[in-house]
Amino acid sequence: MVEALKKEGEDDVKQRQFCVDAFNEHQAAVQAETANKDKQHATVEALSEKLKTIAGQISILNGQIAEAQKQRDQAKKGRDAEKKDFQTTIADQKATQALLKKAFEVLKGAYQFAQIQAHHQAQDYAEAKPEIPKGFSSYKKNANGVAVLNLVQQIIQDTKALQADTERAEKEAAKNYQKLVAATTKSIGAMQTELTNQAGNKAQAEQELAAAKKSEEGAMAELADLASEAAALHESCDFIQNNFDLRKTARDEEMDGLRTAKNILSGMNFLQKA
Repeated sequence: MVEALKKEGEDDVKQRQFCVDAFNEHQAAVQAETANKDKQHATVEALSEKLKTIAGQISILNGQIAEAQKQRDQAKKGRDAEKKDFQTTIADQKATQALLKKAFEVLKGAYQFAQIQAHHQAQDYAEAKPEIPKGFSSYKKNANGVAVLNLVQQIIQDTKALQADTERAEKEAAKNYQKLVAATTKSIGAMQTELTNQAGNKAQAEQELAAAKKSEEGAMAELADLASEAAALHESCDFIQNNFDLRKTARDEEMDGLRTAKNILSGMNFLQKA
């Protein structure tokens, strides 16, 4: 019986040591998995914020692209209207020039005819040598006709100058418009490239977020399993750990009693033999 009690004591020591080691390992596993869960949770939060930032940047880029395209469309409408006005002005000046040239030729012909007539009348008058009535002057060339022709020519030159100015303005406006379109198109292209990059960043962040969420869920599931393991450990270990000293004392007392009884029995046997 003493040997049995010794064996029981040794088993208790082994069981207690097993429980101590198991609880230590379990605690280390819980700490590691808790740290992993916290890390994954922090990653989830960081990636969620990153996705919000990316979404904001994508929204801004879409707005900027739409605004640039709108301004480019408005610039085209303005340029079309401006070009039409220039073309109308140029056409009007050309039409005015054509009309004035015809009028000039008509006036020139009429003036020359009048000059010829006046010359002939003056010759006839000179040959007749009539007495010039008091208050009348002799025949003279019509100076007003020359002034009218000069005025028409000046107007023609003015229309040509306006036409030239308009053509230069049209070329300058067309050049500026092309620069604006080129700059706007380049800007839109750069923003679209950035939009593509942000879309790639978004897809990557979404994949990383899904993986982090899965890892966090796995860590939480592992912690739940560890909680179940802890319950099982307590069920198998609490009794031995809580009662180890009491059981050891009881065994020691029982073994002492057995030894005492053995010694007593051994003494009685000795007396009987004597």
